[in-house]
Amino acid sequence: MRRGLLKAVEHGDPACESALAHMPQGESESLLRPSIETTLHTVIPAPVVIHTHCVATIATAMRADAAGATASRLGDLGAIHVPHVKPGLALAQAIRARRRPETRVVVLGSHGLIACGETCAGAEALLREVSRRLEPEVPAQDGAAPGLAAMLDPAHRAAPGDAVHALARDPARLAVARRGSWCPDHVIFLGPAVAVAQPGETAAAASARIAAASGRAPALILPPGLGAAIRADASPGARALAQCLGDVLARMDPAAPLVALTAAQEAAQKAAPMDWDAEKYRQSLDIAPVGPGA
Repeated sequence: MRRGLLKAVEHGDPACESALAHMPQGESESLLRPSIETTLHTVIPAPVVIHTHCVATIATAMRADAAGATASRLGDLGAIHVPHVKPGLALAQAIRARRRPETRVVVLGSHGLIACGETCAGAEALLREVSRRLEPEVPAQDGAAPGLAAMLDPAHRAAPGDAVHALARDPARLAVARRGSWCPDHVIFLGPAVAVAQPGETAAAASARIAAASGRAPALILPPGLGAAIRADASPGARALAQCLGDVLARMDPAAPLVALTAAQEAAQKAAPMDWDAEKYRQSLDIAPVGPGA
């Protein structure tokens, strides 16, 4: 599979986005589908390639000086930085163009981390070392304020995890959160940008106001000083990405220059993946929770 798919990547064949044509005979009939990151794994020749959305790495990868930070903190690990491009073929080609024989770590702009090795244990150890080096001292997280409950309604509940509540309770982090989207999966599962409630506004009122202006009801709403409200019908993916947003911004360097996804990148990320067979399959698995305790 890899040889044919690698040749397709080299020639820029758009069919390799799904990788279905390159699956071994018989396996293409399976209900399982290749990941949209299959081409990413293909262009790295190591026996083991691990790709994660490490929150400490994303906090570094959203910096304007991410390339320099990668070189200074991870250079001895064979690390490179690849600026943000759309996942799939474009990302695979960008990695292939920058990869060197000694490359073992790739920091993906606004996206995540790749660690590779000769064995599973070696690749995992490398991944943990990268995360250790990039993990800053994380301040204490304030959970939801008592007043959050009063602005909720049957369609909204308190979001899971103290870190996402801390976004609304820390003015500096809230200012960063409302600047835009910081990683591709944020756009896919939560929608572009972050919704912020106005003073005294309920979740229902904030949702209606934002939906009227943007054409979509927000999955996540941050009422300043109170915490985070998430739609009761939010999928497991949306709930996880809400926590991820809090975890990433808890690790940001307030003094570092930061780069959010542009409006064009948000639009491309929101529109393009649903044309990919693999992404349709992935989102079909992201089923909304059932019941209040889900």
